[in-house]
Amino acid sequence: MRLNIQKLSLLTVMLLVCCAAPMHAQSKRTYLKAGDKSFAQKDYSTAFLYYSEALAKSGTDLAVNWKYGEAAMKLMAFSTAEKSFQLIANHPDGPKKYPMALYHLGEIQRTFGKYDEALQYFSQYRNTLTEKDSLMLGKTTAQEIACNWAKNYKKPDE
Repeated sequence: MRLNIQKLSLLTVMLLVCCAAPMHAQSKRTYLKAGDKSFAQKDYSTAFLYYSEALAKSGTDLAVNWKYGEAAMKLMAFSTAEKSFQLIANHPDGPKKYPMALYHLGEIQRTFGKYDEALQYFSQYRNTLTEKDSLMLGKTTAQEIACNWAKNYKKPDE
């Protein structure tokens, strides 16, 4: 009888261990799906929370960092968004897969008053554009003009 209880206990532990790995992967997908649904409904704070949970399970996953950064941008949590977009920009495949991360980094640096850094990111983003991207080329040019103006602006009492 005691041998059967030990076998049953061992079988239970093995079942739990085998089932734990798929549950971990599934919960990341579940969080992403819930985040995507919230983002589509323009409930950015809820999307941000779901993406945060997915990010905790995936760490450096570019797609999760992209979604997390986008939600943070919508909430004007620029420092948080900057970290995610910086991770993407520093990854060898990041700027190819998510070139808008460079544009957003430029926007964030401009917001922080770091105009030279913003101009560098806008320049890097410009290099990813093709002739078909005339709308974003125009927006990038406008951002660069704004940064250059702000860099050279002198307050009236100076």
